Amino acid sequence: MDHPRPEKIHVIINPAPAKRIPLLWMLNHHFRGAGIHWEVSITHGKRDGVDLARKAVDEGAQVVAVYGGDGTVMEVASGLIGTDVPLLILPGGTGNLVAAELRISSHLERACQLICGETYRTRRIDVGQMDGHYFLLRVGSGIEPGVVQEATREMKNQFGKWAYVFAAIRSLQESPAADYDIRLDGREMFRATGVACIVANSGTVGLGRLTLSPAVGLDDGKLDVF
Repeated sequence: MDHPRPEKIHVIINPAPAKRIPLLWMLNHHFRGAGIHWEVSITHGKRDGVDLARKAVDEGAQVVAVYGGDGTVMEVASGLIGTDVPLLILPGGTGNLVAAELRISSHLERACQLICGETYRTRRIDVGQMDGHYFLLRVGSGIEPGVVQEATREMKNQFGKWAYVFAAIRSLQESPAADYDIRLDGREMFRATGVACIVANSGTVGLGRLTLSPAVGLDDGKLDVF
């Protein structure tokens, strides 16, 4: 859907990613140059993105932008669910899987330009929910949460995306196989054995063209189980 260029944007920034770029200068250069009034908030802890997004909506933001990794993107998106305010992702993390799935450029200048023209286009995507928490990518048990825990900020700063590969190798060595009882769409339960069970809304894994499955889509109305 096409929309006229917004008059007011609120940008939520996670300062943790160690990228040495003149971020505020670049945002001001693009947004102010397009005649867009913009404001900024900084996250300091978990769930700050949710609260800041809701506050931005209450204060009249027409678009909420987020600069950070997938965790920050998910927090901000959670704060916008139930509103008609679109989310602009400015990739600033290590994996940037949501941005990659949506074909958003990893170059900040190009991402900013998505809403600086006379019009901009939005895309509606699916959102998963588990225990009251939303997710855009996937949730899992077994090695999946182990990879997230093992890939520390220090590792990501040093190795980039390879931090997740190293973490996955270690998790595979330490995670025993488990039995999973699975019920899909209310059908009869079946049992499977494996080192992980993943419920995916996105197939992107962040390593080249490697995916869980090319059939997994962010806007196909389904969650896929692996």
